[in-house]
Amino acid sequence: MPPRPVSRIVLLLVLLTAGLAPALIACSTPVRLGNVFGDEDKAQKVTAGSVAFEPVVGLPEQLATQLATELGTAAVGRRLTVVGRDDPKAALRAKGYFTATTELSQTRITYVWDLFDATGQRKKRFEDQQVVGRVANDPWSVVDAELLSAIAEATIAEIAVASGT
Repeated sequence: MPPRPVSRIVLLLVLLTAGLAPALIACSTPVRLGNVFGDEDKAQKVTAGSVAFEPVVGLPEQLATQLATELGTAAVGRRLTVVGRDDPKAALRAKGYFTATTELSQTRITYVWDLFDATGQRKKRFEDQQVVGRVANDPWSVVDAELLSAIAEATIAEIAVASGT
């Protein structure tokens, strides 16, 4: 029996699949923060126990400034060195995402942190939440220094574990 001729539709599907394969493979590559870190050789020149914080997403600027102060204070207690976000010697980089929601008679502050190593590879993701027993039209207005301190302590504890200090 002679071989069956291949229809144009089948041929088109095969070519389309072959053309999409590289794009699909690229989608499965590990998460990287991008080219913020420069080349991968810099991973050998980092300062052990150092962390740089990228700007947080979702947190109002005034609270972000207060959180930065609390993170610095908590880091000292864990023997971590906080460096500027442009410092190429940071062993870890942290990127945080915050949300505030009101639920009945309480406000929930939820946060997620991604930790990246010096080459830009995501090393760890962790999340947590804090609940405040009061509500307001603006849920961020119930966030006080005590809550920011608790968030900073929990965050730095996770970073210390990830950094091995």
